[in-house]
Amino acid sequence: WNKFDLGVGTWYKKEPFYIPGIIPALMMGLTKPPISDVNFRRAILHSIDYQKIRNEAVYGYTPELKPGIILPFGSEARYYSETDAAAVGKLYDPQKARNILKKAGYRWGADSMLIGPNGNRIRQLYATCPAGWTDWETTLKIAVAGMRAIGIDVREKFVEYSQWDMDLKNGLFDFTMKTPHPEQSYSLPWARFDKVMSSKDWRPVGEVMYQNEGRYKSKTADSLLSLIPALTDSLELKKAYSAINRLFQKDVPVIPLMYRPWLFYQFSTKVWQNFPQEQNPYAPPQCLMVGSGVEALWGITTRN
Repeated sequence: WNKFDLGVGTWYKKEPFYIPGIIPALMMGLTKPPISDVNFRRAILHSIDYQKIRNEAVYGYTPELKPGIILPFGSEARYYSETDAAAVGKLYDPQKARNILKKAGYRWGADSMLIGPNGNRIRQLYATCPAGWTDWETTLKIAVAGMRAIGIDVREKFVEYSQWDMDLKNGLFDFTMKTPHPEQSYSLPWARFDKVMSSKDWRPVGEVMYQNEGRYKSKTADSLLSLIPALTDSLELKKAYSAINRLFQKDVPVIPLMYRPWLFYQFSTKVWQNFPQEQNPYAPPQCLMVGSGVEALWGITTRN
């Protein structure tokens, strides 16, 4: 925005400037305690300062995060339910996180770290992402700080991409970051649910999986994922999406962290003008030589 006076433009003229389209998330290894305990995962959900992620990790290039994994705007908004989101309550609520843990039988030791319902101190956990991915690194640091504030002994660890990729696919992680279904397609939001909740290609930890790397399993989720693509009635489709999003909110298989732009579309009017924008959306906000973005090549004109 400091360059707007120099002729730089974005799709929107104010925050979030870019169109959000993907949801980077905190993936969790669901097969081992304490993460296998859904109460532990729910507590983590309420321990993370999402507003801080919004401001510090992505500089405000994202709207406020809402519960669930359906985008509450754009083409997905028709499937989003404010009523279902309200049932989750405020996302960042450390006291609620502590209450969830206490009710589930956890307590805190003299060092303020968690002791599990079995009386043992929970093991040290690690949160990873590829080294050098600065927005993810900052996001992860904020998530780790929130978890440590409620007594979870977790540390961030930034690793080489090849190591992160191998550990992710083999399920060899406690927490890590990934963007479920980063592509834009008409299959959304179904494809995003499929990437984190489908057990159709389920493999044990140590064997490669290309989706649902946290190893979530639910017959209800699998049934809904099979049902949704065959539905043609809009009301039935909305009911099915509401059902699977409520299941997602209840079981917390992953934790969405932000709505990130699919592409950081921006342009300079130093030589050309009439680029697609919110007020003149004759082409999508993407590279002018990719897909339907090419249409803008017939719309831009040279400056006089």
